[in-house]
Amino acid sequence: MMQYGAHFTRSKGILNLLVILAMFIALVAACAPAAPAGESGSAAQEPEQTTITVWGWPAADVAYESFIADFEAANPDIKLDIQMMPTAEEHDKLLASLAAGAGAPDVAMIEINYIDKFVAKGGLVDLLQEPYSAGKYKDEMVPYKWAQATSPDGRLVAFPWDIGPATFFYRRDLFEQAGLPSDPESVAELTSTWPGFLDVAKKLTNPDEQRWAMGSASDILYTNFAHRNLFDADWNCAVNNERAVQLLTYAEEARAAGVDAKVS
Repeated sequence: MMQYGAHFTRSKGILNLLVILAMFIALVAACAPAAPAGESGSAAQEPEQTTITVWGWPAADVAYESFIADFEAANPDIKLDIQMMPTAEEHDKLLASLAAGAGAPDVAMIEINYIDKFVAKGGLVDLLQEPYSAGKYKDEMVPYKWAQATSPDGRLVAFPWDIGPATFFYRRDLFEQAGLPSDPESVAELTSTWPGFLDVAKKLTNPDEQRWAMGSASDILYTNFAHRNLFDADWNCAVNNERAVQLLTYAEEARAAGVDAKVS
């Protein structure tokens, strides 16, 4: 039985593909024909080996290698067939397989920016349903990653395996020159609000030394729409919603304060 796989991966480094593969295997087992009544001996005791085909790209090599041996040792009747290929090739091949209705792997990695294409194409199973019941892992994931794997109609069509944490880089020496504290805790507190951030930006900016706090004030607005937030939950255009207007106001204030280099 062929099931079209979804973006099955790990979350928080603990919940990994072992869980997803185990759920998929449960489905395979449920669909397998039962052994004839009265069958006995070694044939009945040694189930036929099942091969699970997984597609991915080289960035996942280390992650896969970390659990394959343990998984196959714990499940001697299961063989993992890991097939790595360039990212673009993997996506194109998977889309073609879904369109043809044949040839897709059991499990496949999908880059999050492309997942909408696969949802539209169809073929991805809903992991909230039996035998996966993946909803029990929701609390182990950061909310935005779970949302990224959820289709507009509420199906969980993929399983996140990582998060993209954001960080704040700054020059300790420049903070100290401006008379500002430079330890991470203090910097985080100073910049935790927009007024605080703008105040720090003003103190760091020195046009005479060709030094500005940011390249362009417009970045404040545009980063909000970097591959996201273009539509609200009801698919209405969100570029003029309350959040966007607030960010545009911040950008105007930054430009008026002279803290950006006006890079276009």
